[in-house]
Formats: sequence, C-alpha cells, structure tokens
Amino acid sequence: MNNQNTNNLTNAVRPLKLFCDGAAPDNQNGCKRGGVGVVAYDTHGRTVYEYSKPIIEQGGTTNSKTELYALAHALTLSSGLDSIHCDNKYVVDGYNMWLDGWKEKGWRKADKKPVAHSDLWRHIAELKAARPDVQVIHVKGHAGIKGNEHADELASKAARG
Repeated sequence: MNNQNTNNLTNAVRPLKLFCDGAAPDNQNGCKRGGVGVVAYDTHGRTVYEYSKPIIEQGGTTNSKTELYALAHALTLSSGLDSIHCDNKYVVDGYNMWLDGWKEKGWRKADKKPVAHSDLWRHIAELKAARPDVQVIHVKGHAGIKGNEHADELASKAARG
C-alpha cells in the first residue's frame, strides 16, 4: 500500500497521533531493500492515513536511514499539537536532544565527527522548524502498541516487496 491520499487528514479530528517505523531486513549484511511505514489516528482512534513505501538505494540502506525517512514523512503530515511515536531511540533522541546542537556545530557531533545521514537530518531540521509544536515520542517496539505494530507491519511489508 502506498496510500498517499491526505484527504482524510484534512478532515480528521486533531490532534493526530502518528506512528512511524522503518525496516531494513538483513541490516548487518547490506540491506538492498528497506521499507517505511506511517499510520495516523485521529482523536477518536480511527485510522485516517496509512503509508507504506519501499526504500531502494544505490549501495543499500540501513535501519537508521529507513527510520529517518519514516520520521520525515510523518513530519510532513503533522501540524499543531500532533504527536509522532517512534520506536527508534536514536531517531527520537536525535530529534529531541541533538538536532539543534548538530546544526550549530556544522553537522558535527561532540567528538567532531560528521553526523551520520546528515542529509536526512538537515531535511528533518527544516521540517521541525516549520512545526515547532509537534512532539516526537519514544515508544517501546514490539510491545503490542497498536499504532507501532501497524507502522511496523507497513514498513516490513514494503521491505519485503
């Protein structure tokens, strides 16, 4: 499913609760195809949006990259007091704690090394600046949280093809 119809979002009762996930099977051995999944629920818990897309990149992809693509897509759908829920601690901490510092330091970490995937983080920084009230919240993965399981299923399906 690559449902990009945002009409339901326009009429949805906000704030939305979005869940995003990335999948990169065989991440350690050079993943050729990954996937992204995003699902949005309105205030009443109704599914108002689903998105699933394969990620195929020259040289392969990684779990971190697919998670960042998923967050970026969720951010493009968000506004106001919407919240985005993600099970990847690196992505959530990067967004909430490290992003501004990386930007100030010219996309370098405290140890002066370049930030991995800085192209994606730069894009996310732009999206964040346009949506300062959107919260990104960490949730435990594979813990039976409906939205997280749904996003994981969408991402995994896209990665499998």
